[in-house]
Amino acid sequence: MKNSSCLSMYFAVSLLVFGACSLQAQNKKALAGKEILQTAEVMPQFPGGQNALFLFMSENTRYPASAQQLGIEGTVYVGFIVEPDGSISNIAILKGLPEGGAGIEAEALRVTTLMPKWEPGMQDGNKVRVSYSLPFKFKLDKQRKTKKLMPN
Repeated sequence: MKNSSCLSMYFAVSLLVFGACSLQAQNKKALAGKEILQTAEVMPQFPGGQNALFLFMSENTRYPASAQQLGIEGTVYVGFIVEPDGSISNIAILKGLPEGGAGIEAEALRVTTLMPKWEPGMQDGNKVRVSYSLPFKFKLDKQRKTKKLMPN
């Protein structure tokens, strides 16, 4: 009887330990899906790479007329999260211009929302959420008074 009690106790403790380890592993997986990485083994990438990103930004960015008239130039940094499915979320201005730069910040946000899905970041063979930031540099061509979007 003593042996069967010890054996029963052993199985009960084993089940508790196994259950706790299994639950801990499930919690780690759940947290990993929500964790936002600053860097990843493989960083997210715009479809087609860096040159395709600059082309997209150049083709879709319009210099706000009010900023042109006021001669406002500058760089706006837009931050966002590239999700495991490649979509972009949590778009925000990380560093802007005084009083929104006469529409420059709004334009940078607008262009960012137009972006297609990215190739997601990877960590330990899994797709992960990665924080990303992009500089939008607005510069006026002084002689022609037209916009010029500069890559970095």
